[in-house]
Amino acid sequence: MLVACAIPEYRGRLASLAKDLSFSLVVTEARDVREASRSCLDKTADVILLDLRLTFADGLTLLHALLDKTPWARVVLLASSSKDISLRVALRAGARGVLHRNATLEELARCLQPLRDGRICNEHEPEAQRKPVLTKRELEILRLIDSRLKNKDIGERLSITEGTVKIHVHAILAKLGANSRKDAISKARDYGFMAALPILGNPIHGTR
Repeated sequence: MLVACAIPEYRGRLASLAKDLSFSLVVTEARDVREASRSCLDKTADVILLDLRLTFADGLTLLHALLDKTPWARVVLLASSSKDISLRVALRAGARGVLHRNATLEELARCLQPLRDGRICNEHEPEAQRKPVLTKRELEILRLIDSRLKNKDIGERLSITEGTVKIHVHAILAKLGANSRKDAISKARDYGFMAALPILGNPIHGTR
């Protein structure tokens, strides 16, 4: 786990609470965007508690970079108020929930539990759980899945590795609560994602 927060008191407290939840949990702290970026690229943090008000760069910019380069990571936003409009923007971009900076041990535990099941964690806004949030990259991959491309072909099309494609596909299935690629497409249509899928420039091989 990575706790990225500019305020030492909140950062240290959340890191301590996370360690209390599990003795085997490795917790790293970052005080700014540079440290957070370095920690994410050097390690495989599967959960990131991210304060959007980090120094050296926009937290939203960092969020987009994290979701693209570390798709296995589940990003939870740290906030002092659920009314911050940037939180809604970040949730639409692919963050997996919101947690108060001054969360209790019980609130942190409740936040982490749904993440393990691929669901949204949101102590502030439960309605955000009604519809999954897919990143731009996940929408691109979903379109190519609908075009019956295999992971290797999707990777070549998007210039990413087959392993990274598999991670994205796993995330898509988890977010949609799907048990197969076909089921994911069906549920994506039900949620209205298919109409929002990006149109890729080159012809897609294997279209129906």
